[in-house]
Amino acid sequence: MQAAANSLKDKISQDFAVVNDTILALADAKHSELVPIITKYLQDAGGKRLRPMLTLAFAQLTDQSANRDQVINLAASVELIHTATLLHDDVVDDGKLRRGMKTANSIWGNKTAILLGDYLFSQAFKLMVSTKNLSALELLSGTAATIAEAEVKQIESLGDAEISLDQYLQLIRNKTAILFAAACRCGAYDAPSNVQQAAYDYGMNLGMAYQIIDDTLDYFAKEDEFGKKVGGDLLEKKFTLPLFMLVRAESTSQNVI
Repeated sequence: MQAAANSLKDKISQDFAVVNDTILALADAKHSELVPIITKYLQDAGGKRLRPMLTLAFAQLTDQSANRDQVINLAASVELIHTATLLHDDVVDDGKLRRGMKTANSIWGNKTAILLGDYLFSQAFKLMVSTKNLSALELLSGTAATIAEAEVKQIESLGDAEISLDQYLQLIRNKTAILFAAACRCGAYDAPSNVQQAAYDYGMNLGMAYQIIDDTLDYFAKEDEFGKKVGGDLLEKKFTLPLFMLVRAESTSQNVI
């Protein structure tokens, strides 16, 4: 996956650099010294940044060159939403490592991490409004709300061994895949409606696969390659697909006997 991501990044490198500069410029807060410091730390921590890359890629595929500034702002909005959710997730999960580096909450504390997440959310919406594209604003604001709701649902379902496969798939759809879908559609926002829908569907399927792989790696990856603690989902009592399949296999085995 990393090779494919690097190949894609090469094709959109110029606009990708502008997206990063846009995010850092927004983090140059007037009344806080910590906001730009922490934001730069998060940017320097790396990560694939697949979501804004997908926005830029679909803009190229659908020839949105006339809307370059709007596309860049939407790509930056997508990344800001994602970063904000990660900040909040690490507080909720008491995460210590992210992408092989210490999480913001482990360095600056939970209160600072939560407030920075809120700040980045607000900057994302500021960028969305600047595009003057009501459909994109509606899409991304609705996506952010769905992600937050899914996070609450995940907390409610911790330790629930009765969760069904459909419930698990719905959870990762709303928690992860939906932002991939929105990112792709934002890149094609001025294309015909059927093209926009195709972009959305592609992003949704990619996001589902991405989360399933991530959940699987949580059981089998090496920590230095995974970038975060292995086995964290199990310790946090999250019922993910590998555990679901294990329980189902055990149940089937007992029924046969």
